[in-house]
Amino acid sequence: LDLYMQTASNEATPVTSEDVMDIDGPCFDADAYLDMLMNREGMDELVRHNRQLQREVQKYDGQMKKLVHDNYQNFIAATDTTHQMKERVADMDEEMARLRAGMESLDSLSQAVETTLAQHRATVEHLSDVSRLLESRQFLFELPQRLTAAVELGAYAQAVQYYHRTAGILRKYNHLSSFQQILDACEHTVEQLRDRLRSIVANEETPSSEVTENIRLLLDLNESPARLRDEFLQRRGRHIEQALAEFEQMVSTLQEAAARQDSGSPGSPLESSGENVEDGKEAAPEDVTQSSDVVSFISELNMSFLSSLLEVIQGYRALFMSASRSTTSQRAAAVDLDAFVEKLFSSFLGITRSRLDCCTDAAQLIRDSLGLLQDAAQLIRALEVLHRNLGNMAIQVPSLNAIERGERITGATLQQHIESSYFTLQADVDRAIENLAKVASLWDSAPGRKTEQREADPSGTIQLASRSIELCVRRYIRGLRPLASLQREGPSGFLGRYREGLIVKLSVKLQQLFLYLSDISEQERLIDTSHTALLMCARVFLNLERTGVRRTHAMLEDSSVAAAEHFNVEAVRSQLQTATQALLSRYVTAQGSKVSQLLYKGIQLHDWLHLSKAPRAVRPAMDVVLRQLFELADVIQECFGDSPPRHRRTASHTSFDIRRIEASRITSSTIINGVVALVLRSFCECVRQQTFSECGFQQIQVDAYYTALVLPHLSDDSAPLLALQKRVLESAAERALLPTSLPQSIVEKICRPKYDKAFPQPEESKQEAALQESQPIA
Repeated sequence: LDLYMQTASNEATPVTSEDVMDIDGPCFDADAYLDMLMNREGMDELVRHNRQLQREVQKYDGQMKKLVHDNYQNFIAATDTTHQMKERVADMDEEMARLRAGMESLDSLSQAVETTLAQHRATVEHLSDVSRLLESRQFLFELPQRLTAAVELGAYAQAVQYYHRTAGILRKYNHLSSFQQILDACEHTVEQLRDRLRSIVANEETPSSEVTENIRLLLDLNESPARLRDEFLQRRGRHIEQALAEFEQMVSTLQEAAARQDSGSPGSPLESSGENVEDGKEAAPEDVTQSSDVVSFISELNMSFLSSLLEVIQGYRALFMSASRSTTSQRAAAVDLDAFVEKLFSSFLGITRSRLDCCTDAAQLIRDSLGLLQDAAQLIRALEVLHRNLGNMAIQVPSLNAIERGERITGATLQQHIESSYFTLQADVDRAIENLAKVASLWDSAPGRKTEQREADPSGTIQLASRSIELCVRRYIRGLRPLASLQREGPSGFLGRYREGLIVKLSVKLQQLFLYLSDISEQERLIDTSHTALLMCARVFLNLERTGVRRTHAMLEDSSVAAAEHFNVEAVRSQLQTATQALLSRYVTAQGSKVSQLLYKGIQLHDWLHLSKAPRAVRPAMDVVLRQLFELADVIQECFGDSPPRHRRTASHTSFDIRRIEASRITSSTIINGVVALVLRSFCECVRQQTFSECGFQQIQVDAYYTALVLPHLSDDSAPLLALQKRVLESAAERALLPTSLPQSIVEKICRPKYDKAFPQPEESKQEAALQESQPIA
């Protein structure tokens, strides 16, 4: 059945199998096959095999029925088609007979026409050749007049075309006098044409398109290509250089304006936006710098320069580097073109870099994060425009390496923008510190006055300075967010490669800022301004160390900059702690030395060896020293009054060296103790340099006792100071000829009235003091 169903074009070869067990073969033996099955298979297998054979038989029966039905339908259709063909073939014979008769008639007529015209064909062809020859000779005889007329009418291209069509023939037959005369006349006219074309090319007012066309005509007239190349490049180069000079002048104007604006730039945020800083808000932009039009400048520069340069390149290649020129001429033309393009392109890149530098320099004049944000966004757009246009230039002139050179400018510009933004941040921090020093000077200008009577408020100034520095850092981070958020997809995808480096540089600059703040502690300008400036600046650093650094790190985490991982919080805090300790140490040393000078003078003015009167009061010199210490305590308390709870220590565990005390444990008492300790040590040294009589030793006893009474009012942690005060009295006893101490009651009678007058106390406090005084101090 399968063999029967195959088409005639794909007939299968007959089966040649001779296996008697092959059920599909021609040699199949049913009895042998059945015996084989009965011997090999069991009952179940025989039943299953029987069912399989029945299914195959049913399948083949169905296929055979379907085949018979389909063939019957095809047979009916073939019969109908045969009847239709028989009916139409009869009419076709008649049509073919009529067509044959028409073709025979057309053939006879064609032969008759061919016979009639054959005798005149040769004559017509001869006359046609003679007519063309006469027209050519007539054109040659009229050629000088035609050339002259075309030159006079300005149809230079037509004149060159006439000359090229006839020059070969005239030179070929120049042995004939008539042809030689025509050739001479044409050469004379063509030379005049060359002179006219040269003058047009040399004229500066001639349009560029007309210059190009005239150079092409000169080349067709066999003018020297080298001279024409120089003329073409010089002429077109001057126009491009003039356009570049205009843009360069615009950049110079912007640089001068930036210099003038920088010289009159606004003050620090403390002075210009104090109200907004107090509220923790950023100032609105009051003035948009020149950087806002950098995109339009770059676009106009690219459109003017690159389009003009590409036009020159295309025109130059069409004139001097076409396939019709020799290989040597093309190579020389390529060398000249490369030198020309390199010169102009270098000037273009220089102007572009200068303009981008103006944009980055302008960042130093922006005092708000919105301005810095706009500036960075404008810069990115300008770099996108530059990159896109340089890509087109790289396709036209691969030898320029336009993409690589543009990438170098892009990287340098982005780095410079971060540097300029940092300089702005640093300048604002400097102004904040300078303003703080001014407030400190105002505080020192009115010594002895109460806090509410002074013109300046140190605590408010400290808080304002701390917030101002944090605000400047916030502006810096937000302003550089577009640069550090660059991705490798989108129009600015080519800038994505710089993202990691910019993030690292941003973090480094922030850490550099805090390092710069730490370096202020080593500068002398704060001491030159005021000792109080050291104290206030130390408090600002302490605020930054405790809260400002963490806030900066939080801003880096919250923003899209993703630079927090590069910001070492602990290292920055350690730097600020060291700077705070250094400032406070300098303050304690300076103020302790200042008060010690007063104490030294008070001791040196007395003749302690010959003092013969018993003490009746505390010396006025001690009043001056103690009054000075109380004034310093007021300033210190004003600056560090909001310190955390004091950590009291015993004398044996207390260090008066600020550098050895942790910044987190520095309080107003710590600072006061440092100053007083330095004064008491100086007191002890001064005593050791003197020799005391009995009355002189007793006067020192009175002064030391009164100092011991006053010390608790200077510091909350006066126990270490009392130990130093005891050492003063011991040193005086060592230097006395007769160290006889006054009775405690007499010392108390001398010092108590002065103490009660200076420090009035309630009755309960007086009783507690009486109990404490029952124990002798000296």
